[in-house]
Amino acid sequence: MRILKTGIISVLFAAFILTTASYAADVKIGVFNFDKIMTDSKMGKEAKTKLENRHQSLKAVLEKKKVELETMDAKLEKDGAVMGKDKYTEKKYEIQKKAIDFKELERKSTDEMMQLRQELVAGINKEVVAILSQIGKKENYTVIFEKNISGTAYFNEQIDLTSRIVKALNSK
Repeated sequence: MRILKTGIISVLFAAFILTTASYAADVKIGVFNFDKIMTDSKMGKEAKTKLENRHQSLKAVLEKKKVELETMDAKLEKDGAVMGKDKYTEKKYEIQKKAIDFKELERKSTDEMMQLRQELVAGINKEVVAILSQIGKKENYTVIFEKNISGTAYFNEQIDLTSRIVKALNSK
């Protein structure tokens, strides 16, 4: 819904800019693709590697806990018939508690991954905004749109600033 609202606002703004173009002497519009910046820039690739490494680490911990839980459950199923009722109830409770702990660990892992991704993207976004501000001011751009957020269906490749932004990021 937010993307739709942003897209509509961007389209209206672009229409306004384009209709006033005949009145304004030098309207200059730029477009960039943040997703492409994330995949093509060194900073984006480093962020992806950090995310993948952390994901693998968390996945290994979760898998180990899952195997422990499955092993305990299988052992209880196997030995449950010869176990006393109190001992069986105690083991069953222990397994349930570990299952709850496992679900909580999964949730925390997901939250950690989301937070790490947000932090990494925010850092790159900050750099991109700084680069765009420099380009915009230096070259007198009227407006610069992000391709995906603005709902841009088509634009002439001549106004695409993505590769320039990637080069600027890679030089830092």
